[in-house]
Amino acid sequence: MLLTGHDFRWESRYAGADGVLGSEDDIILDDALHLPAHADVRLHLTSRDYIYFLSVPFAQQKEMAVPDLLHSMRFDSGASAQHRLPGDQMCGYAHDSLFIDLVVESGENFERWLGRHDS
Repeated sequence: MLLTGHDFRWESRYAGADGVLGSEDDIILDDALHLPAHADVRLHLTSRDYIYFLSVPFAQQKEMAVPDLLHSMRFDSGASAQHRLPGDQMCGYAHDSLFIDLVVESGENFERWLGRHDS
């Protein structure tokens, strides 16, 4: 899955029906990030404008999103829970819009949620 920072917010991209991230059927959303519980997650980060940072405190991870570069972090999503992930930009004042909600849910609920957004 890919998170792209732009305009002081995050956009999430999930692989669509073909299972390939970066293809025409990707699901692109700008609300909460959803993950299945107890999954080995590889989260890719990039940016369209500024340098941003995203922290996943429960996994002790922090990574940057840089225009034209792809950085990634890997972690276990853990048990079903809701988290508020802090984000920030490299320069300037803080933007509340860079915080993103993370919903970790059962695999079944995640697939149902993803299916509702699949076009």
